[in-house]
Amino acid sequence: MKYTIDKLPSYALVKLEEKKVDTRISPELKQLFVLMNTEGINNIILDLSSTDYIDSSGLSSILVANRLCNNSNGYLVLTGLNPNVSKMLEISQLIDKLNIADTVDDAIEAIHLAEIENFDENFNINDFDDDDFDDDDFETVEIDDNFDIDFEEDNLDDFYRGI
Repeated sequence: MKYTIDKLPSYALVKLEEKKVDTRISPELKQLFVLMNTEGINNIILDLSSTDYIDSSGLSSILVANRLCNNSNGYLVLTGLNPNVSKMLEISQLIDKLNIADTVDDAIEAIHLAEIENFDENFNINDFDDDDFDDDDFETVEIDDNFDIDFEEDNLDDFYRGI
């Protein structure tokens, strides 16, 4: 199987360089996705711009990748779909179940947005307890009684000159 892979901090870009994704390629493709998942890669962009044909075993490989990514709170995004591949996704009723982007840049943006949404959904201030922070972590700043006077409009010119 011919492919290139670029591993970046928030995702991996896999560019499949095969015209056909069929029973000859699918086992190795599934193995690649499983290996990436065990390495902790949970966001994958699969660029299929070189692929003209995909069969049910190829679709199965994509579903494996999608499941692995979802189970690790990540995302699989397909990009570079030609009309034949899109048609197979439509026929198999997967077109609405998978994340699809027109370009690699769109796929990258989709992953970044999904990560932000995932962070927002999982963030809970109550997950932090008082033991997480020491008084040494914060610096006390005292403001003198003349603080308001120091920043009156007449004094701003002097303040900026001092910078």
